[in-house]
Order: sequence, then C-alpha cells, then structure tokens
Amino acid sequence: VLALRRYKKGLKAQFDFLGNEHVDIAATFNSMGSVYEQQGQYQLAMDCHKKALGIYMSQLGKDHVDVAVTLNLSGQIYHHFNEFEQGLEAYEEALDIFRHVLGPSHRNIAACMLNVALLHAALHDHQLAIKILKEVLKMQQHCLSDNHADIGVTLESLAISYEAMHKVNKAHKFLVRSLRIRRAALGREHPFVAITLFRIGLFHLETTGEVDEALKRFETCRDVYRSNPIIKEDDARLLQIEENIQAIHMRILSNTRSFDSFEKKSPKQGHNRQRSDIICDFAEALK
Repeated sequence: VLALRRYKKGLKAQFDFLGNEHVDIAATFNSMGSVYEQQGQYQLAMDCHKKALGIYMSQLGKDHVDVAVTLNLSGQIYHHFNEFEQGLEAYEEALDIFRHVLGPSHRNIAACMLNVALLHAALHDHQLAIKILKEVLKMQQHCLSDNHADIGVTLESLAISYEAMHKVNKAHKFLVRSLRIRRAALGREHPFVAITLFRIGLFHLETTGEVDEALKRFETCRDVYRSNPIIKEDDARLLQIEENIQAIHMRILSNTRSFDSFEKKSPKQGHNRQRSDIICDFAEALK
C-alpha cells in the first residue's frame, strides 16, 4: 500500500514536469503493475503494463529492451488470467526482441524462457516445460554465479514438473539443490527459503510418505517465517503451516494410541509390528 502511494505521488509529479509520454512515466507504470500483481489485482496490473508498453513503443520503438521487459510482464498477467495463448504470444515477442538486442544468451532471455516453461507446466505439458527449463538452467549457469537466486527458482520449477510426472527421485534432487542455492543466495531466513522448505515438506508428506521428514521441514519453515519481522502471527502462510504441523501431531498421536490398544489386544502381533509400519499407515491415510 505504501509503495503504491509513493508511485502514485511520483507519477503525478512526473506528469507535471515531464508530460504524458516520458519513458520515466512508463517505468513507474511498470513498477505499479508489479505491485498490483503481488496484491492479486491483475486487471489493474495489466492496465499499468499496457500504458507502459504504449509509451515505450511510442518513444523508443518496438525493438527496445524496455518493450521486451514490458511484454514479459504482460505475459505474466495473462498467465494469471489463464489466457495462455495471449501469454505465450507476449513472451515470444519479448524473446524475439531480447535475442535481437542482447544476443542468444542473457539472463533476461533465461527469465522470459522460464515464464514460457511455467506456462506450459500450467497446461500440464510437463515434458515440454522440463525441456525448456533445462535450456534455461544451462543459460543461467553460463550467465550467472553458481549460487544465484534465479537458478534456485529454475531448479524448483524442474522439481515441480518432475513430481507431476511421478519422477520422485529427480524431483527430490532438484528441490534439495534449490533449497541449498536459495539459502546461499538469500540467507537461511528469507521467505523464499521458507517457500522451498514448505514445498519439500509437502513432497515428503504427499509423495514419499516420510512423515517425520515432512514435520521437520514444516517446523523449520515455520521458524523461518517467525524470524521475519514483516510476517505476523496471523499471516495466512504461517497459519497454514501451523495447521499442517498440528494435523501431523494429532494423527501420529491417534495412530500411537491405536497401536498401543492393538498391543494390549494382541501382544504377540503387536510386539512384532514396528513403529515405522504405523508411520507408513499414517502416510497412506493422508494421501
């Protein structure tokens, strides 16, 4: 909210001093659009990006990098609207400009290609998404440092698509690599680290059935969020994590009681049944 107030106040001053078609005004519109996107106000975001695009094309020509950046931002909004054809068209236009101006390998190209891959993943074409993501990863490893945050995003995207294709081992490998890079690039207490921890927790809970590992990841994720002064105790993300943790504890307790009751009724069989079997039963119940 504060950011939007500043942008709107600055926009008014820019109109007064620069007129209606200055490129600085386009940059402000794009910044406002990104804030609206973060707030989930996608129509307002699209309106801002369209205004920015009109100014950039008028003042800089259709083949300028700033035009490509704005097309890429617009593609993201089309994705939110599930207007995938328009999104793909915007991305392809952006890529054509980026490649013409920046050459075949640049971090902006990689970022735009990542968006294309995410769009195909949303359409459940994970095989194509993985193919594009591997190209993105190769480009990022050439353009960026080994522990750059963008690489962490790509690795996590690969994990999501591999998990959707039931390639569990590959999915886990990429999730762990993503966590390591995000911690190195952003610090152990960054919210993006918490997002990856939460995803790993869900992976263990829903895919592999490793309940103890899921609980450990959820608790670490909760600690990361709590260490961030911006995130309050009533934050939806934190509440969701707490619900997951409490649900796991309650289920484990319930299964432990059932196990104890079973031992009393059938001591011999109960003695031979291991605690790990009970945990496996719990994991199956959660699926």
